[in-house]
Amino acid sequence: VAGFPAINADVQRLLAYDFKLLGFGTLLIVGVILMLLLRALVAPIYLLATVILNYAASLGIGVLVLQHIFGNEIAWPVPLVSFIVLVAVGADYNMLLVSRLREESTANIRLGVLRTV
Repeated sequence: VAGFPAINADVQRLLAYDFKLLGFGTLLIVGVILMLLLRALVAPIYLLATVILNYAASLGIGVLVLQHIFGNEIAWPVPLVSFIVLVAVGADYNMLLVSRLREESTANIRLGVLRTV
């Protein structure tokens, strides 16, 4: 009822609820920013999908390596912290890549993609 295990259980329960709100809010804000940057509706969905797939793949590889190969459980804050870091880095990279693509492809889209990559 008291002590570190009880506090840990309460924090874990609260973060599980907050993770849903944080994930939805983060993806919504990043999606709106990408829509404004790209002036499109479909391309931001694809870019958000790449970020979500990146998160799912990295979490899956982490579970595979830590739980199935080493036999250790993943700590409960890992999914939340990795979501924050991977979405921040992935969305930032997507925004930089797309803005650079827009700069480079004023005359020729093929040449712009080659220069951007």
